[in-house]
Amino acid sequence: MKEVKKQDNTYWIKVEDGEETAPLIIEAIRNMGHAVTRLSLTKPTLDEVYLEYTGKSMREEQEERANIWSRRRTIRKART
Repeated sequence: MKEVKKQDNTYWIKVEDGEETAPLIIEAIRNMGHAVTRLSLTKPTLDEVYLEYTGKSMREEQEERANIWSRRRTIRKART
């Protein structure tokens, strides 16, 4: 498991290969005497993956690049 978060009565579990891991998680929960009332599998979006690896969303990264280019143009104009 990569990450487990609890929010109210809901657990968010981040794993690789969720289709294979989900039955094992359900079995472990049942063995502890609890019941699974709902299960959802979702794949991360490209932006979520990017955020995971860089700590920034793709939108933030694009805005930073735009700001850098804007500053460079301003500096070039000021030099001439």
